[in-house]
Amino acid sequence: MDIGRAFTAPFRDREWPEKGIIAALLLLLPLLGYLIVFGWVLRYATAVLSGNDTELPPWNRWGQDFLLGLKATLVAIVWFAPVYAILFCGVFALLPELLNQRRLSLPSLGISLVALLCLVPLLTAIGSIVLPLPLTRLVVSGRFADALALRSTLNELGKAISDPMVVWVASFGYALGIAVAVQFASQAAILLCLPGIAASILMTLGAQVHWLLVTVHLWAQVRSRLGQSSA
Repeated sequence: MDIGRAFTAPFRDREWPEKGIIAALLLLLPLLGYLIVFGWVLRYATAVLSGNDTELPPWNRWGQDFLLGLKATLVAIVWFAPVYAILFCGVFALLPELLNQRRLSLPSLGISLVALLCLVPLLTAIGSIVLPLPLTRLVVSGRFADALALRSTLNELGKAISDPMVVWVASFGYALGIAVAVQFASQAAILLCLPGIAASILMTLGAQVHWLLVTVHLWAQVRSRLGQSSA
């Protein structure tokens, strides 16, 4: 895994400021903008797989990017369905406590704590590690069936469990770094009033776009390495 390459490759495109600013501004649009940007960065994965990772996709396929982002989001929702189920059960277990059912409050509270504090974080981490495999399969084939194939995903995970874990650690660490930087930037922006706040928002959204590009680049590396191992 070439993590350094994933960080620097997007900046090798001569038009990266313009393309990055467009992506950052799109993230200001609730849901719609995210779906378009998600599809756009997944289109970048195809460039990485073809060996041309120094050129970001042009903004000329808005509809296709939206559809790809929507498909990928639906795939992610399906793969994280166990997390949602456990989360619902954990919240539902608090019902006796809310209804003042004293005899059931202690067991229900225990079930809720185990579900919300143990199982949900664990399943979320596992889902995040596995997710690159079905999503990159969706990018390569374009078919939902391939992205939702449990057996194929488990087989690929068994071949290269270390690579998705490295991707998860790198992506999570970068996201954590962005969160810390945003905290300091937001405090400095308050002192600079409106221009500082606007600059802080744009920088934050730009950092999110770069995080997505880095993450997708690493996903494509995992898919490429799986192809090489299969060959």
